[in-house]
Amino acid sequence: MVGRTSHSDLVRLAGPVLACAGALVVAVILFSPAAERGPTGWWMTKEALSVRRVLPLIGLGAALALLPWRAGLIGFGAFALGIASGWHVINTLIAAVIQVPGGAAYRALTSLVSPVAFLAAGVALASPARVRAYLAPLGALAAGAAFASFVRLTYPIFGDPGVVKAGILFGLWVIVTSALCVSAFRQPWFAIAGAIVGSWFIGIALLDGGAVLLK
Repeated sequence: MVGRTSHSDLVRLAGPVLACAGALVVAVILFSPAAERGPTGWWMTKEALSVRRVLPLIGLGAALALLPWRAGLIGFGAFALGIASGWHVINTLIAAVIQVPGGAAYRALTSLVSPVAFLAAGVALASPARVRAYLAPLGALAAGAAFASFVRLTYPIFGDPGVVKAGILFGLWVIVTSALCVSAFRQPWFAIAGAIVGSWFIGIALLDGGAVLLK
């Protein structure tokens, strides 16, 4: 019994500890002198730490935490698969369509990444309980592809391939941390709150995506 209790306590502490460790790294980057940040530090401050990038990942992590553990693991695997497939797809699009980085097609594609991420996280959160185990992994797949697209489209601006590794680690950290924290402090009303937040995410995605497509 003591062993089980201590193991349970360690699992509950994993999320907050991981959150604090990551927040410390982010704080070091944010408060370091501008001249010492390097390309990765500048990418983090200018691109990755935007609310539009982080919030969908937090929402997706929360959605996966609300699933049964097997479905949650499938969701994490789907997110990883989405990163890999999204990277391949965006490379193909860049080769076929986007001839000039910073051009109209480049800006349009970059602008659509955030609505796709919000829509994927929103569907994962707002889907009814009876189908959430099926829709949430699909949302994770789409969110992973959107996040890979975001990293692929933004890192060349900073001229350092190391940004790619930092970006993928950052995305995984946000999702895993949010999932562990929600699991550690889970309450019965979290499912209702998740559905409400998910509907907001879907609304943001529709408004934001519609604005991009109408330009």
